[in-house]
Amino acid sequence: MTTHSLLHCNGADGSTLFADASAYRRSCAALGNAQISTAQSKFGGASMLLDGSSCVILGSPPQLRGDFCLEAWARLTGSAAGWRCLFGLNDSTQGANVYLREVGGTNQLQYWQNGSVIIHQTAPATDTWHHVAVTRIGGTVRLYLDGVGSNSTAVRADSWLKQVSVGAAAWSAGISEALIGNVD
Repeated sequence: MTTHSLLHCNGADGSTLFADASAYRRSCAALGNAQISTAQSKFGGASMLLDGSSCVILGSPPQLRGDFCLEAWARLTGSAAGWRCLFGLNDSTQGANVYLREVGGTNQLQYWQNGSVIIHQTAPATDTWHHVAVTRIGGTVRLYLDGVGSNSTAVRADSWLKQVSVGAAAWSAGISEALIGNVD
């Protein structure tokens, strides 16, 4: 698989510069209060800090055709009440998102695609780093939490040519469903 974007989330505390270390060197835009924080990290001494009203948008959306994987280390802090988006793949009419959210007092990792939902069978703990991934292999989409695949899958055969965001669902009208926590 080709690495379309690679954000290390390293830098000076408070910086809003998120450099793409992939061969594509895409520009990335920090929206709201998204910034580098040295208070928490999984690798490299810093991470992306998200406050529930911010995200990072990848410039020139990756052409996600065929098989692919989106992955990150994520640390949810505070409440996951509502929808807290880790990865957003959206345009003005449709989307697919990976959420960390609280349902009935229990955290859930979910993949949502125009009404179809995959819910991972393991509840991610708050204030703990988790490896989160969504893959599409042969048209089948699966969620992974700390290396364990979801029991359920979805089918999505078309290409994703849409806006890609980290930390919120970024629609043409703005951002929503923003994550509270860190991404590395």
